[in-house]
Amino acid sequence: MDVPQIDPDDPTSPHHPLFRLGRTLVRIAVPVVILAVLWAVADGPEVMRLLRGAEWGWLFAAYIAANLQIIFSAFRWKITAEALDQSIPASRAISEYYLSQLLNLTLPSGILGDAGRAVRMRHQAGMLRASQAVLIERMAGQIALFVVLAAGLAALPFFVDLSAMPAWVRHTVRTSVVVLLGAIVVFAVMGTVPGPVSRALKGFAAASVQALCAPGIWQKQVVLSALTVSCNVAAITFAARATGTEMPLIAVLTVPPLMLTAMLLPISAGGWGLREGAAAA
Repeated sequence: MDVPQIDPDDPTSPHHPLFRLGRTLVRIAVPVVILAVLWAVADGPEVMRLLRGAEWGWLFAAYIAANLQIIFSAFRWKITAEALDQSIPASRAISEYYLSQLLNLTLPSGILGDAGRAVRMRHQAGMLRASQAVLIERMAGQIALFVVLAAGLAALPFFVDLSAMPAWVRHTVRTSVVVLLGAIVVFAVMGTVPGPVSRALKGFAAASVQALCAPGIWQKQVVLSALTVSCNVAAITFAARATGTEMPLIAVLTVPPLMLTAMLLPISAGGWGLREGAAAA
């Protein structure tokens, strides 16, 4: 069977420097445009006035919660790596996690910090195990986030008149559920098709069970994931409170998780713009 050849001089090729540059510029432009629209729609000068009058006590609480979230995430990565025969000192795990978060929030892809973490930790157990530890740790965080979001959405009808909500909100929630279920089905089907993709998925699934579900480990994973997502939600809630926005419990369980979920879309630099757009919506 003829294998299609990749022309390195074709500017439409994903490997061409111009194509990669264009993709990077789009990821930078998307958040800039969203933030500009929000500035116009949400009354930018009023936003600045609220920030100038923010309560520093609540801002400090948000700062503490955000830093605790990184520390708890680092410990979750540490125990995940140890379950995969990769030993990482606690101080090294924390420093590496801070660095990866900085890069994730400032570079266009949103994942280069995590990739760098895997590369720098590859020497003990190899690149495959190092990458699996990073991916599984991030996956555990997303699972915890989705659990909180699911609980909030399930409780929503008891607190809010759903018929009064804008139609686009209901459609967005339904679409998100369908996409999530579809992704699970796709991965399950791909795992049954013989080939390198199937072997990689089966290897990742086995490593995930080993790192998340083994006796003596799953309890730590649950506790650390609960602490991590709680700190994440608390940081956003405290920041809102600092500018005079009091969020009821149902809003705490739905708004921050939706904001953080929006950041997963790979069309911006570190979720900038998407996070703020989701919060405003």
